[in-house]
Amino acid sequence: HPPPDPVQLPLVTSVVDALLDGSECASTAASSTRCSRVMDAALDAYYGGRGDAFWARPETWGRRPSPPAGERPEWLKTAAFSSV
Repeated sequence: HPPPDPVQLPLVTSVVDALLDGSECASTAASSTRCSRVMDAALDAYYGGRGDAFWARPETWGRRPSPPAGERPEWLKTAAFSSV
């Protein structure tokens, strides 16, 4: 079986088309900002903070204790996820 197309291919195609011919693109500054905030919150939780040289301390990545059953992880309680 051939590998599937990358999941982001439709968005990349839409952005390129909008740049080349002025067609409408579903992605907006607001939607990309919202996505960026969600990704930052998730990555901050995974890496145990990203305000330092987090790439130099891979031993700390993903080492968060699991929340009690039925509770959301702390990073899901942030403002970025308030509507998720």
